[in-house]
Amino acid sequence: MYLIHNHQQMDSNLAAMKVYFFLLLVCQLFFSSCSNEVEKTIQGSWSIDTIYYKNYDVRSCMYVNIIDFNKDGGSSLPYTKDRCNEIITKSDDENGYWEIIKSENPKDTIPLRIKITTNNKLFSGIHKIIFHKDQQNELLKMEIWSDSLYIICRKGLYNFHSNIETINELERLSWTTRPK
Repeated sequence: MYLIHNHQQMDSNLAAMKVYFFLLLVCQLFFSSCSNEVEKTIQGSWSIDTIYYKNYDVRSCMYVNIIDFNKDGGSSLPYTKDRCNEIITKSDDENGYWEIIKSENPKDTIPLRIKITTNNKLFSGIHKIIFHKDQQNELLKMEIWSDSLYIICRKGLYNFHSNIETINELERLSWTTRPK
């Protein structure tokens, strides 16, 4: 009798473990697919419409207004070289690496971050990101900001209408308290 009861309990524990691992796998797939969608969408060229560094408008300081995020994690960044030295120093490096990370706070209303590793002081660091659709101009836009940097940029060569579901999902993922 004891063996039968023990065997039933082992079967019950095994079934519970299978359910637990299944749920863990589903959650992992969900988060990785969301992260993959974000990373896939970020890849490519983004035109900078607005950029502030330490509360100064520095768009005119840059030689180009395009950020390229490559599939391999590399990036091509705007640089200022000898422009605006009184505001920006060490911004000659055009190369960097990027990755998407999630906030460590599970209740964070803006959970996505982009970490840019570069010697270009203007872009280096961990920045919050949100996506939103500009329906009037039919554009996908991304806002990037931290204590010292604020950028609004738009995705280049991105078909707004054929990607509207992705855009809606990116808004939902990046801004959990988005006003309706």
